[in-house]
Amino acid sequence: EYGVLPFAHTSGDTYVYFTQSNVLAVGDVVQPGRLPMLDWPTNGWIGGMQEAHRTLLRLANDTTRIVPGVGPVMTKADLQASLDTVTKIREHLVKLIKQGMGPKDMIQARAMKDFESQLAGDPDEFIYTAYRGLWAHARELGGIV
Repeated sequence: EYGVLPFAHTSGDTYVYFTQSNVLAVGDVVQPGRLPMLDWPTNGWIGGMQEAHRTLLRLANDTTRIVPGVGPVMTKADLQASLDTVTKIREHLVKLIKQGMGPKDMIQARAMKDFESQLAGDPDEFIYTAYRGLWAHARELGGIV
């Protein structure tokens, strides 16, 4: 089985579920242990990454092996933990946007400092791309514009 996911990492996110083997290949929609790479020019954004995680969680069961594009094979519990982290990051960034902060302000304030010890990646690059994707969905976030 295969399917298209909400715009998350990019506009072409898909999954392939090998039902007999109970293996779910998810590509870069799930990026364990690192700050998400969000290709905002092709509509990738952190809210879509949350929705993609939720879609994958509905497909998986407790014995499903989930294979991301990069990183270790995951369990459903690992995928849930990834969603929880992505959700915390999104909520934090939305709060800062609602306070009037732009990407430069967030970078200067080290907005990702609480996540740096657990997630690899360039926090400044992540903030820039996450902000662009969030701003493209500002009306959905409420209270921004």
